Amino acid sequence: MRLKASRCPCHRLSSRIGGAFMPGLTFASQRLPGVTVISVAGEVDETNAGQLDGYLRQCRQLPGEHMVIDLSEVRFLGSAGLRVLLNTHAFARQHGGSLQLGAPHPVLARFLETTQAQSVLRVHATVEQAVVAALREAQISRPSAPEEKVRVASGLGLQQLP
Repeated sequence: MRLKASRCPCHRLSSRIGGAFMPGLTFASQRLPGVTVISVAGEVDETNAGQLDGYLRQCRQLPGEHMVIDLSEVRFLGSAGLRVLLNTHAFARQHGGSLQLGAPHPVLARFLETTQAQSVLRVHATVEQAVVAALREAQISRPSAPEEKVRVASGLGLQQLP
């Protein structure tokens, strides 16, 4: 799933630590009907987890928003980054929304499993699966008219949900 890069102060961030270049975080977001998909690329640790938190807060337009975070380009997620995801999930739940995580690399998926974060966070093998789950959550929290059909953009075209 390709996303348009959004323009905000934290869109492209990088830093120098001790003279060595440390890759920063890159964010992109796309609003689909009923869900916002946010792509994160880079390494999330205690030095930049606040940037991720700020971006996620900026993307939240309404308290009951359903969000998907594409983790396919996240090379490292430290405890501070995990805390941001858990707090975002808690906020979404408290306000009738949801947070779905999609496409983590195997090492990141293992980290989420080892820390038992998967017992709280909803983690999906692909972004498309995460979007479908978010749209289903949106339909549960706000039922649509019976004749209304929901479609999901996927890498293979449009897919109609039952």
